[in-house]
Amino acid sequence: MPYEWKNRVRFSETGADLCLTLPGLLDYFQDIATFHAEELGIGVQYLHPKGMAWFLAAWQITVHRYPEYFEPIVIGTMPYRFRGSIGCRNFYLKTEEGELLAVADSTWTLMDVAQGHMVALPERAVSGFATEPRLEMDYKGRRIALPEQMQEREPFYVRRDHLDSNGHVNNGQFVRMAMEYLPPNVRVLELRVEYKQQLRPNQLVFPHVADEPDGGVVTLETKESGVCAVVAFSLEKFA
Repeated sequence: MPYEWKNRVRFSETGADLCLTLPGLLDYFQDIATFHAEELGIGVQYLHPKGMAWFLAAWQITVHRYPEYFEPIVIGTMPYRFRGSIGCRNFYLKTEEGELLAVADSTWTLMDVAQGHMVALPERAVSGFATEPRLEMDYKGRRIALPEQMQEREPFYVRRDHLDSNGHVNNGQFVRMAMEYLPPNVRVLELRVEYKQQLRPNQLVFPHVADEPDGGVVTLETKESGVCAVVAFSLEKFA
């Protein structure tokens, strides 16, 4: 059975159009994954003392409609595959009446936080999560091809408010950083993110941007690690 959470769209999660923002949607999906794991006793409170954490390797999110402020919604998630150190999980957002608003695919890696390498899934995690058939959606794979021509933009430093409990930039913050380079008056219809390296406090980030028909690609890079994340958007304009 999918794990579900009923909610309403809060004012603090909306944009100028009084609809849920893409970062708000990302936060819902990240939160429900952690809630699911905590209720099974294999979440942050179990992993953190053991020096382990799930790190997101890839997102693909397709949005059919952004719900409006105060609209009742249902957020759902279910894992569909575990292999070695890798877990794959689907998400969805729908109305209480069943209208499907958004679907998502994600790939996660279990890591030793201090050593920075992958660790095998504990048996407690494998047996605790019941896998489900994966959702029907247009799966596009984890890898994102880079455009030949990209423009370098002004670099910026990682701030303390970008960080999560692991001391690294949270996956949703990567997306917020990349959204700064979107044109005005657009909605994101599809988001794809390939996470390659962590960003740490006070690192200098060099963004590179390519505008494409109906979309765009942003890379977030450092001198030390090269490309840390590739963020691709499919967009629609609105008045």
